Amino acid sequence: MRRKLFFFLSLLAAGSFFVFTAVRAANTDIVINEVGAYAASTHEWIEIWNKGNEPVDLSEWKFWEDNTNHGLKASDPIVSPGEYVVIAQVSTTFMLDYPSFAGSVFDSSWSSLNESGEEIGLKDVSGNFVEKFTYINAPNFSLQRIDPFLADYTSANWREHTNGNTVGAVNSVGAPATTTPPSSSLPPEAGKYQGEGTSPVTPPLTTPSQPSPYQGEGALILNEIYPNPPGSDIEEEFIEIKNTSTAAVDLVGWKLSDLVKSFSLSGSIGPGQIVIWKRTTTGIALNNSTKEEVKLSYGESVVDMIKYDKAPEGQSYSRVAGGKWQWSDEPTPGAENVITETDDTEIVWKINAVASAELGEMINFDAADSADPRGGVLSFAWNFGDGVFALGEEVSRAFATSGKFSVIVSATSTSGTAGSKKISIAIGPGLSIRNSAVVISEIFSDPLGLDTSEYIELYNSASSTANLSGWILRDVSGKKFILPDKTFINGGGFLVFYRLATKINLENTGDKVELLSPDSQVVDLVKFGKSEDSKSYALVGGEWKWQTPSPGRVAVASLSQIPLSNSPLIKGREAKAAKKTAKKKTASKNYKPLVAMTIEQARQAAKGTRVKIRGIVSAVAGNFGVQFFYISDPKVALGMQIYSYKKDFPDLKPGDYIEVRGERSEAGGVKRVKIKTKKDIDILATERQLKPAAVAPDEIDDEAGGALVKVAGEITEIKSNLMYLDDGAEETVIYFKKYAKIDKKKFKEGENVEVVGVLEQGKNGLQVWPRSDEDVVSFGPSPDLLKKQEQISAGQNKEKDTTEKYLTATAGGVTTLLLGFLAKARGAALKGGLKKIGALAVWIFRKKG
Repeated sequence: MRRKLFFFLSLLAAGSFFVFTAVRAANTDIVINEVGAYAASTHEWIEIWNKGNEPVDLSEWKFWEDNTNHGLKASDPIVSPGEYVVIAQVSTTFMLDYPSFAGSVFDSSWSSLNESGEEIGLKDVSGNFVEKFTYINAPNFSLQRIDPFLADYTSANWREHTNGNTVGAVNSVGAPATTTPPSSSLPPEAGKYQGEGTSPVTPPLTTPSQPSPYQGEGALILNEIYPNPPGSDIEEEFIEIKNTSTAAVDLVGWKLSDLVKSFSLSGSIGPGQIVIWKRTTTGIALNNSTKEEVKLSYGESVVDMIKYDKAPEGQSYSRVAGGKWQWSDEPTPGAENVITETDDTEIVWKINAVASAELGEMINFDAADSADPRGGVLSFAWNFGDGVFALGEEVSRAFATSGKFSVIVSATSTSGTAGSKKISIAIGPGLSIRNSAVVISEIFSDPLGLDTSEYIELYNSASSTANLSGWILRDVSGKKFILPDKTFINGGGFLVFYRLATKINLENTGDKVELLSPDSQVVDLVKFGKSEDSKSYALVGGEWKWQTPSPGRVAVASLSQIPLSNSPLIKGREAKAAKKTAKKKTASKNYKPLVAMTIEQARQAAKGTRVKIRGIVSAVAGNFGVQFFYISDPKVALGMQIYSYKKDFPDLKPGDYIEVRGERSEAGGVKRVKIKTKKDIDILATERQLKPAAVAPDEIDDEAGGALVKVAGEITEIKSNLMYLDDGAEETVIYFKKYAKIDKKKFKEGENVEVVGVLEQGKNGLQVWPRSDEDVVSFGPSPDLLKKQEQISAGQNKEKDTTEKYLTATAGGVTTLLLGFLAKARGAALKGGLKKIGALAVWIFRKKG
């Protein structure tokens, strides 16, 4: 029976192992197969396909778009071999659009896919890119992949559908896809060259020599080609062949050719000899930037062939050991090939910096999110192009002179990887993006007559002129208009951009318009529903309304359009209603405009100011209370409470980058922005990194409220709803909010801890509010607490020794008396005495224990 049970358990364990490994197929089996960027907002989708022979688990994978990781959610994350699944902008909308779709639908979220092309990708559970590329333009229908086994992201392998899409089915532009790659002459190492982003230089296709009945069978091979030498290609280009045999080979009947021209060889080639034929002799002009094939043939038989997509300048393409081919920086015409190994591994750069700023404005340059594919630790050096240098993953500086500066950041890794990245920044008056007060103020989407009368209006609420050169207008379809050079908007002034110039076609059924900075940061965003005939959607007194178009002017309700009470047309109740309406519309003149500003500026703004601010969610509603949450500025240690009396918030998560529109208010010393509904909040991006600012208690600024901070020290006192933390210089109050559900029993006075939380104003000064137990990390007892514990332990041991000695002496005396009594006792008395001795012994041992 034991053997049978053991055998059964062994089978179960083995079966479990194979089931587990069945969903760990190579990540490269998953490819992006079709892009539905042409669809309207909330209807966009991406189709992916498993081209392998094993299922793949997409749990915790990410969709990469707009330099942002977007989460994926599906009830069934397993993609079977040959299965098509979809990543939908809104899964419920997709299922309504395609009710017959049978595959899994992964719910995700992004702002808008660009119809003219943008970088997208897939990341696996480890955060590694499975595929990343920039897709090509497809404004009318879906973009389809022709060959899913080919890592080619150009128009050669992608094509727009003629009249719709093939979501969930084989693409109409290519041969029927199978889960077995077609017969190919790609060498085994070719897969390592799959490109990220734009198509890189890919290794050529090679075919093995084909045996045929000619003199020198299997002896001659292509050995090196030099398609793109520096300078004149005519003089230096060559094709090289090698005789690998021990006998001379007559070249009669042999020829070299490319896709256009062929050249017949003559003479002979000695054993082991390497010979080149230059372009000046053959007339064969090898392609530099497009696909090319080079063949060595005997008669009608192709003996050897290589292919390449693009030839880097100054590099020859050389045969290496095992018949493989590699680009080399050292051409060797007529000699054995010398391969100079190059490190193709590049640092994955992610740099956060503004594209423009004003003189004297402090600017952050952040490369902390960059990564080494080899897993090493990166060190950074910055060269700002004006003689200023800095070290570190995040640096700050201000420029003292105007102009356009090229900033070069270089990085080296502990694993040996190295690289550099160049970015540009413009400095000058009116170029600050962070302090910009330019907003979208009016949209006219449905004019009478020609649609060329459509327009988008911008307004500068600041008093100074702003330079909008290079700024971008974009609608929900992804159509962009880049504002030309020398575009300025005066303080308090308007600019009107008509469709005739922008080519942006605003949808009458509803659209979204974005204003972006030159580095594609969203500055302002306006959404609107179905257009009202011949009316514009305008910012009137701080609120968006449909009204009579007013391009280039302040949009306010006209009192001349309101009948007055003394009009003979108005009687009784109508007159009273008209008075009320007139009063209400007259009051709209007193509405304060919505002013775009930073969190720092909003904290300093007067109460009642209508503000528009942006930040990263640091604490969600429910962390401290259900009527408010917090956002933080990722660049400076500042934050703001966002309050709603109705508790009406969208579904927010820590790391969401949002825009908030509301009224600056204050309660109990806490500065906040009060909103009316969740429509006052737009989610611009998700999963943004927010690092808590490490601060010392004696350095905390009274104006730094709302910031996500990190403090450390020793717990000096614990009370019912707070504790005091001392870093040796000053104490900090750590306050336990009811909704955070902090278990204070986990902490002890004298313990060293680190606390992350929101810095906020309490009754008696600033406090740090941890969001949950996870925000408090213990580093063990302090030296003082350890010493105290040792003293207590020593005192307890001494007291225990004294007690034991006393009990032992007492037991000896009592025992002597009882034994004397028993010596004289008989019968029942003897029995009773024994019981008493036993009870006494038990009592003594219990006390000693």
